[in-house]
Amino acid sequence: MARLVDRLNDKPGLVVELVTGEDDVCRPCPHLDNGACRRFGSQVEELDARVLERLGYRPGDCITWGELLDNLSTSINAEQLAEFCGDCRWTDLSYCTDGMKTLEKNRTGGGDRP
Repeated sequence: MARLVDRLNDKPGLVVELVTGEDDVCRPCPHLDNGACRRFGSQVEELDARVLERLGYRPGDCITWGELLDNLSTSINAEQLAEFCGDCRWTDLSYCTDGMKTLEKNRTGGGDRP
């Protein structure tokens, strides 16, 4: 996932399609079967849908990566992730929390934009 995020951060003007469920992060996963996650079931779609709703988007919307980061950094903070993510397996890895803290720091002028 880090390589994908790094590639996206290098191209903030790149248009991305917002989806629930299977996406470019999930594609290499061995638990993906015909577009469905055999390990976490509908939890992925539910988490994605909650975040999209909070940001004011719908599945299928296309926006630039930079616009998504700007909206994300002003709509959800690192402490609120537990509200959205619950028992998501990524929570224990702190990947999302660390990313949100970086976005917040960049938004307030405390770091370089990702």
